[in-house]
Amino acid sequence: GCGSGLSGTVLNEYNVPWIGFDVSEPMLQQAQARGCSRGNLILSDMSNGVPFRAGAFDAVIGISCLQWLCSDTFGGKEFE
Repeated sequence: GCGSGLSGTVLNEYNVPWIGFDVSEPMLQQAQARGCSRGNLILSDMSNGVPFRAGAFDAVIGISCLQWLCSDTFGGKEFE
């Protein structure tokens, strides 16, 4: 997820609109406190899928998040 918004602050510097989602509300609160004003922050668990149609984005940033989808933490669901 977007966590505390570290990547979002870089995107803000370049005036890039972005959407960040994370399973942790406290992390999203940290992102807000960090000043991630150009990003839309969404509380979401990506193991349940994402609420966006295919091709909705030009790029995706994923840092330390995809490995959790393959974990038993999410009941062994397969990543599609």
